[in-house]
Amino acid sequence: MNILILGCSFGVPNYYGVSPTGIKEHHTEFLLRDRGHVVHNCSQNAGSNLQTLERAKKYLNGMAIVHPAYHQNPPTDQFVNQFIQCKNIKALDLIIWFHTELSRDGIHANTVYSKFTEFFSTHNAKVAVIGGAGDVLPEFLTMYTPDFFIPSWRRSILGKDVPLSNTLSGASSINNSRLTLTEKLKIVEDNLTLIELVKQSPHFFDGCHPGAWPHRDLVNQLINAKLIT
Repeated sequence: MNILILGCSFGVPNYYGVSPTGIKEHHTEFLLRDRGHVVHNCSQNAGSNLQTLERAKKYLNGMAIVHPAYHQNPPTDQFVNQFIQCKNIKALDLIIWFHTELSRDGIHANTVYSKFTEFFSTHNAKVAVIGGAGDVLPEFLTMYTPDFFIPSWRRSILGKDVPLSNTLSGASSINNSRLTLTEKLKIVEDNLTLIELVKQSPHFFDGCHPGAWPHRDLVNQLINAKLIT
């Protein structure tokens, strides 16, 4: 199968700050490769939804893009400034989108979702949408119905009804909103609660990104949903 991954750092096989082999081999990308699938990863560390969508479009059109891990630390990492390019992709079988914080896009969520809906509609592929660094808003399902859907992967991993968030790394966006002071304080409190829960969990290898078990579990869910073999 030809599988495209796009989204934020949840879709990037980061492996710094852990053991020498780290998380890389346990990431969804490599677990899919181990099953014999061809994986095209257009995710981007610290990227917005629309940035990674444009990366995917360029890549699918045969243009070179910087490797997903180009923001990685340490700066001597082998992938820094390395480009990836693939030509003559006849068709995609599965698209996996790790939805990131909408605050990074700086525009209305419906605009973001309409662009992804258009992209999905141009490919005859199954679609898996997973709330990564940012949780998927309910509005998305009014515009598109994916074949596989996890609105908040953090909630799923933690097994708790934790606060939803799209502003953990972009809290400054709250200041520019039309929310009341009470509403803004509630968002900050929810974010602090979420940060603490994630840091305490053994399933986030660096206190932020999902580790080995969540990625194995995700691939098993994709298998059970018959999106992959």
